[in-house]
Amino acid sequence: MEWETFGHKSLKSVLERQLSDGKFNHAYLFVGPKGLGKQSLAIEFARKIVKAQSLNDPDILLLTGFGSMGVELVRAAINSASGYPFSASHRVVILPEVDQLNDHAANTLLKNLEEPSSHTIFILLSDSQNLLQTLRSRCQIFIFNLFSNTDLETFAKSQNLKLDRELIELAGGSPKTLQDLYQNTKISGLLKDRVILLEKAMLGDVTSKISSINTLAELETNELNSLLTALLWRLRLRLENNPQDYLLLNKVLSVYKNLDLALNKKLLIQSL
Repeated sequence: MEWETFGHKSLKSVLERQLSDGKFNHAYLFVGPKGLGKQSLAIEFARKIVKAQSLNDPDILLLTGFGSMGVELVRAAINSASGYPFSASHRVVILPEVDQLNDHAANTLLKNLEEPSSHTIFILLSDSQNLLQTLRSRCQIFIFNLFSNTDLETFAKSQNLKLDRELIELAGGSPKTLQDLYQNTKISGLLKDRVILLEKAMLGDVTSKISSINTLAELETNELNSLLTALLWRLRLRLENNPQDYLLLNKVLSVYKNLDLALNKKLLIQSL
């Protein structure tokens, strides 16, 4: 069976068996970091279920912005999406960013999954596994893992991209990030410079540390997130030959998580 979305062979094999049997779960949860093709694969799976040529088919609904909806909007969106199919045997509803829902909205979604319609299939997309356990228990879960550098080299070749091992390392296991870095040389060059700057902040002399920390602290939180993601991947790749980097990797991971808590960026960088 042909798929356009790159990789995830083991997940696709499970979906292919269900497509062959014509038997589907009422709810799926695609979970994993950004940029791994969760939404692309969800759309492809939906198209194969309803035998549609494109996302424009009326029996496929992608509710963009779903994660930012409040209780009433979630209830209204799901009710309107759960109508009878127009021409296919099922209607497929794709719900992105469910990990962003507040508790009330998540419980509203849960109620719909506890009383499933026989003709509606929900595909939930989440960047995080930090979801209500009761919500997870109502879904068949598919874990999307980061790609290896070898996989990303294969992806680069499939897209006719000139092989750049440094960019592949900076992509942090994400084909989407890798493609973005190739397409925007300004951003990729900036990221390369910032990784060097962060390494100076951690390993340089006192003067280099102070200068680098002050520069990095001026970055936006999303820019620091991208930078720390790249550094985490580099450290992870080096662990086999440098096991002593394990403590540093844990520290970088801690700083990465604390950034989302809006803590003082300068103090977090200093702690590295």
